[in-house]
Amino acid sequence: MAPLKLLIVDDHPLFRDALGGMLAAAFDGARLVEADGLDAMIGQLAHEPSVDLVLLDLDLPGACGLAGLIQLRASYPEVPVVILSATTDAQLAEDVMAFGASGFIPKSTAADQIRGALNAVLAGETWLPASLHDGDQSDEPDNQSVSPAKQIAPLVAQLSAQQTRVWLLMARGLSDDDIASTLVISDATAKAHVSNVLQKLGASNRTQAASILSRWVVSP
Repeated sequence: MAPLKLLIVDDHPLFRDALGGMLAAAFDGARLVEADGLDAMIGQLAHEPSVDLVLLDLDLPGACGLAGLIQLRASYPEVPVVILSATTDAQLAEDVMAFGASGFIPKSTAADQIRGALNAVLAGETWLPASLHDGDQSDEPDNQSVSPAKQIAPLVAQLSAQQTRVWLLMARGLSDDDIASTLVISDATAKAHVSNVLQKLGASNRTQAASILSRWVVSP
């Protein structure tokens, strides 16, 4: 059996080192790969397509909020992702799970719990802290109340990896010409992607498409 391969994505070297040490002790023989930002993460995955699990911090330079998760799920939908968070915000946990994360782990979580969480995700399960999971239960489910993330996530899932990149750039206010230059594509291709993004998201214009994302992504 091939050794477990884990990708740690966090911009703080000390945290990567600490987490890496814990993972090395918890998963004997595991291969640990690191990235300090969104571009580095995508680059690592391009060279390491057989990564078994990504541990992703949400607050990355140039990818504030859920931008990294959204792009990762679009580009590598088969790779499970666990979010590492400095907070225990229940709404944030619900949002990242709606957008395709397999787990949500506050950075304050004890090492043995992190090990258990990752084992659960590697076994094909999802994982949330007990406090957030329990708080999500209600005596009478309200079928009329659906979170914005759960409403939008199915539409986002229709976007291709390139269309997702275009959408993220649109949300940052880039014009079609700027998008073409950034992605090294023709102006006509950029415009076609923008048109497809609007159609798949059910947005009538660029402003509306960008506003859909603004709840979860803060422009750098």
